[in-house]
Amino acid sequence: MRIGFSGKGGSGKTTLSSLFCRWLQKQGHTVLAIDSDMNQHLSQSLGLPKDALINTPKLGSQFELLAQSLMGTHPRIEQVSHITASTPPAHGSVFARLQVDDPILKNWAYQHNNLFLAATGIFDNENVGTTCYHSYTAGAELLLSHLLDTEEDVVVADLTAGSDPYTSGMFRHFDLMILVVEPTLKSVEVFHQCQSYAQEFNVPIVVVGNKVAYPEDLDFIKSHVKEAYLGALTHSAFLRAQDKGTWQDISLLEPDNLDILKQLFKLLKQTPKQWQHYADLNYIFHKKAAISWANDLYKTDLAQQIDPTFNYEDVR
Repeated sequence: MRIGFSGKGGSGKTTLSSLFCRWLQKQGHTVLAIDSDMNQHLSQSLGLPKDALINTPKLGSQFELLAQSLMGTHPRIEQVSHITASTPPAHGSVFARLQVDDPILKNWAYQHNNLFLAATGIFDNENVGTTCYHSYTAGAELLLSHLLDTEEDVVVADLTAGSDPYTSGMFRHFDLMILVVEPTLKSVEVFHQCQSYAQEFNVPIVVVGNKVAYPEDLDFIKSHVKEAYLGALTHSAFLRAQDKGTWQDISLLEPDNLDILKQLFKLLKQTPKQWQHYADLNYIFHKKAAISWANDLYKTDLAQQIDPTFNYEDVR
């Protein structure tokens, strides 16, 4: 099961995604948390050691090594440098599984009990001004298209801010997308943008409100997002203490806020897992990338990387 958290910058998506990860851990689920936000604060929000990811290769900053690891004997890839974020898997590709001994996750994720944490990485100084952050989120996209998660696993991604996860196509890798919305016009505008981008691709979006101080704040959010509304986080002494460095067991989170986490999980469990839908969207977005920029860059037709005989069910 896969769930992605997005929203306007500063809306609280890292806070909510980290709370959800911690609650899932407490329930005994195997969790893969992916930090693909430019600010890379998920590790800190999960309460992991400051040096947790120091020796763990980053999905984006070492993209070619990741691509080499996943390429396997893919029969339609001429060379590893032709692999892009949207390159779909084929018979012969290597796949990751949420298991302790999985070679991909052993190399590309930090493990703490039943939690795996992978990160896209942050800009090296030499990359400032020469590339955009999509070159880093590409690693997360490639891993997700080569991931065989089960109904007992939960993949939780803290995504880039604003509508970027939708305009880039990242949203297609998830069963359910969560938009964290504040009671402001800017925040609901992001919601409407994201909803318009995703609606034709059949990936459900639900809204969780945040920073709600008054009843009229809640009314404002509900009036703008309508049936997409799921609930809202309430004022939290638990989170205020955490921001000051005091860590408590997730079971001590306020009941109303715990209920939001339970609602998210219930909704995720009820959302059908559609492997063929993943494959179909992989092909759609890879063709888009090939036509719009990749073919010109690599001087070859990258749409030929698509294996029409491939089916995720054959490799699960």
